[in-house]
Amino acid sequence: MNMRFVKALVAVSAIAMGANAAQAATASADAKAVILAPITIVKASDLDFGTIAVNGAGVVSIPATSNTADCDGASGDLICSGTTTRAAFNVTGINNAAVAVTVDSAVQLNSGANSMSASLTTGTLPTALSATGTASFFVGGDLTVAATQAAGSYVGDFDVTVVYN
Repeated sequence: MNMRFVKALVAVSAIAMGANAAQAATASADAKAVILAPITIVKASDLDFGTIAVNGAGVVSIPATSNTADCDGASGDLICSGTTTRAAFNVTGINNAAVAVTVDSAVQLNSGANSMSASLTTGTLPTALSATGTASFFVGGDLTVAATQAAGSYVGDFDVTVVYN
């Protein structure tokens, strides 16, 4: 082979490689993540319908807006006494964070083999935490009592859930 030909071939190859290298580009991007502090919810009080004497079927209502029970209106079929309370919950999380609150729609109260149910009601539920990262809300309910409701101490659990939006 001719030495000039070899040198020319090497020069052309170097130019071709240089051209490809000159056309390459590199970019960088950041990888990011935000970890939110855990949201917490604490029960401040239970939903308590008080003590009920049954003279017939009826409904005991505790609104989410107060602790005062309406014991079957004016019919007198139920006689209520004792302390009644709406359920209260306190939430803590990120300042000003948007949240969604869900509450079970009903709860079954049991005393041994006997049961009765209450539909649950809520007032205005928070959609965001305050500037200090807190919120509170209340749950009331309407307890349906049968005319033949067995005596006993009735208890049932219901769930409330708060999540960041």
